Amino acid sequence: YVLEAEDNTVQTITQITTMDCTGFVDGQLEIIEKAAEEYKLIYDAIDGVTYNVEIKDNSMIETLTIDATNKTTLEALFEQNLLPLEKGDYIALDKTVEALCANGWVVAESSTDK
Repeated sequence: YVLEAEDNTVQTITQITTMDCTGFVDGQLEIIEKAAEEYKLIYDAIDGVTYNVEIKDNSMIETLTIDATNKTTLEALFEQNLLPLEKGDYIALDKTVEALCANGWVVAESSTDK
C-alpha cells in the first residue's frame, strides 16, 4: 500500500499487486481475468475509485487507487466491505499504519522518518 496523507488524514490510498502467472495451466488465467473484470465493474461504480488490471510478460498487475478524502467514496467502500478499516468520516494515518503492522505489514518508507 501507498498511503498519501496530510497531517494525520489519509488523502489517497494506492494498492499495487503483481501476480506471477508463470506456470499457470489452461483456464487459470481466464478465471483471474474474469474476477478482475467483475471487480472493475464494482469499483467503476464508485466515484473516487480507479481500478485497472494489466497482463503482460506472464504477470498480472492490479492497481487500485482510492480518493480517501471523499466521504461518499469511503461510505460506498465500507458498505460493500471493500475497505478493511473502521467506518468513519476520514482515514487516520496512524491508526491505519498501526492496524497494517499488527497484521504483519512492514512500513518500508515513511516521509516522517526523513
